[in-house]
Amino acid sequence: MQFFAHSIEEAARGRGIILLAEEAVTPDDLSPALGRLVRQQSQAIIVPVNGLFRNEVRQIVELATAARLPTIFDQPYGPKAGGLASYGVDPKNNYRRAADYVGKILKGAKPADMPIEFPTKIGLVINLKTARTLGIDVPLFLQQRADEVIE
Repeated sequence: MQFFAHSIEEAARGRGIILLAEEAVTPDDLSPALGRLVRQQSQAIIVPVNGLFRNEVRQIVELATAARLPTIFDQPYGPKAGGLASYGVDPKNNYRRAADYVGKILKGAKPADMPIEFPTKIGLVINLKTARTLGIDVPLFLQQRADEVIE
């Protein structure tokens, strides 16, 4: 989580954006945390990956949409649950690559001799229904570049 927060903070600072952060450890923490972000006049929410946020994605999306805040996730489950968009490593591709590795190991390859691979496919998913609800106009070029557009 620290790496994620540091990366986002660095990117925001480089663009002159003020980053606000709130922490939620339990589902009951989500509404107060989002309320604090609203009071601080946040303009969007970047939802990091963790088990709580994955399990509570619907609550996060409902709270954010009620507050008219777009949510950005790193995996497609976010926009599929009603978030605005996701941009990140394609989990299906990662699982396929992991399965290839397992297959090679089961056929006798030594893991120590296998090269380390990093994700190479990044996916963009946009939920246009949510964009319309929030009054956001998603440019056509961005829709065309998306791997999936949810109507």
